[in-house]
Amino acid sequence: MNNSLLQSDDFGTRKIEQAVKNFTKNPQAMAEFVEEIKQEALGIVIAFIGDVLTGYDTILRESASRIENWEIVRCDQKTLITSIVCV
Repeated sequence: MNNSLLQSDDFGTRKIEQAVKNFTKNPQAMAEFVEEIKQEALGIVIAFIGDVLTGYDTILRESASRIENWEIVRCDQKTLITSIVCV
């Protein structure tokens, strides 16, 4: 399983449970409840996308055909703009 999903399963679940408890105590705070859940869900998705892209980068770097035909001269960190957030 992906590292980001394992971490979100542990830590993210606790944060979501806390948001539900807070909402149960104060049902009029629906906007805050929705925002907390949205932020946690987005955090999980962002981490997952980053982990998947990092995994594919590793696969490409270690590819025998890439090593045979191409040389990696430099490694720059880039920001990828997606429809939901920059990764």
